[in-house]
Amino acid sequence: MDAALTSKPALRAAISALFTAPDAEFDAHFGALFAPDLDAVVNGEPFDFDHVKANLRNLRAGPKLEVDVLGLVRSGNEYAWRHTVAGDLPDGKKLFVEIFVMGELDAEGRVVKQREGVRFA
Repeated sequence: MDAALTSKPALRAAISALFTAPDAEFDAHFGALFAPDLDAVVNGEPFDFDHVKANLRNLRAGPKLEVDVLGLVRSGNEYAWRHTVAGDLPDGKKLFVEIFVMGELDAEGRVVKQREGVRFA
């Protein structure tokens, strides 16, 4: 993840790979981004490594999603970014989600602590 947090294009590529990489490569992409002792909170709900992984697997099974990174700030092992996820749902409705993320990286550059606020538009 450390390299993914060097620029908006690199971060977009890393997030997009979680949705688009072949199934056989998903675990490698996920493990490169998130530490096994991940402590995440999304809209107040706690998530651990396995919960985040399962959630992303469910999202991968749905419609094609496009990711756009709108902002990225990093200082040492701390970071913050804002991105959107958009796509067409099977019922014809449009999905648009804005996500605000803050967190910390471990010594290996993987996300170990992350807090997210998600806004559905």
